[in-house]
Amino acid sequence: MPFRRAGSGCALKYHGGAALADLGKADAHALAGGLAVLARHVENLQALGLPVAVAINAFTTDLAEEQQQVLAHCRDTLKVAAHLCRHWADGPAGAEDLARSVAALADANCDPPDAFTPLYATGTDVYDALTTVATRIHRAAHVTLSPAAQKQLAALRHEGLANLPVCLAKTPYSFTADEKVRGAVFGHDLPIRELRLAAGAGFIVALAGEIATMPGLPKAPSALGIHLDGEGRIEGLS
Repeated sequence: MPFRRAGSGCALKYHGGAALADLGKADAHALAGGLAVLARHVENLQALGLPVAVAINAFTTDLAEEQQQVLAHCRDTLKVAAHLCRHWADGPAGAEDLARSVAALADANCDPPDAFTPLYATGTDVYDALTTVATRIHRAAHVTLSPAAQKQLAALRHEGLANLPVCLAKTPYSFTADEKVRGAVFGHDLPIRELRLAAGAGFIVALAGEIATMPGLPKAPSALGIHLDGEGRIEGLS
């Protein structure tokens, strides 16, 4: 049961174009831009047949009137449940309303089963799957493969592996592959620089733009070589 975390009013204003130094100031224009981004995320989830609840992280630096504007927008325009959450300060009680809302949505969609609809069918060619994700979720106009990715796609097709599900690795800060491009943009190009086969997991990872992935961990973690000597000093950190 997914919910959308809207972040504080400051986060929404940042996604709406406000400068970091100005996030503490009232900015109706930037907040409206951030709400457009939130609306797109809600639309994307609903397009998959999923119910949505919005969690708004409420911080002491937020402006009360902007918090109310976000709540009203979710209620009146997006028609989804939204809750101010203060669990960072109040513990579980600070998110109790959200938990009850999500539980109610989950119960309402258990019988009959929810209408989750994948973006693309099992067995879809990875390029077609990428194009579907890029255009429907990120509102891109098209996908562009780098020369290296084109060769990797050809190799995947040759080996009969191009029909595995795709995992798109890109910045979470933008609908584009460039984290500096904010807002609910559309019509852009989504550049794919590399296609990696994750054979064990059974999917293909498409790396967009300059996104970096986490390194794999060794079979024997470094922690196994770290210990205390006879005088209580740590050894094995190098």
